[in-house]
Amino acid sequence: MTVMQKTLTEPSRDWVKTQITTPPGTKQKITTEAPVNNHPTRCWEGSTEIRTIRAKLIEGENSGFIRQSPEEILAEFKAELKQYGRL
Repeated sequence: MTVMQKTLTEPSRDWVKTQITTPPGTKQKITTEAPVNNHPTRCWEGSTEIRTIRAKLIEGENSGFIRQSPEEILAEFKAELKQYGRL
């Protein structure tokens, strides 16, 4: 028997647990065309916020170096979270 191991993100693990504990007949059908790990990702892909974060991450990765200290990065993140009412 072949065993396949897959590491899931926390949201994916939560989604899988929900699917397992949901009464039969109410579960979303899982197929090989729609892997479990991609389900939450597809739900978030349309978000403008996610696209913005993804673009900034790609830009940062392509820059090759960081000009900010870890403390400055943390302060910037906290300021943005406060601006959007999430902190």
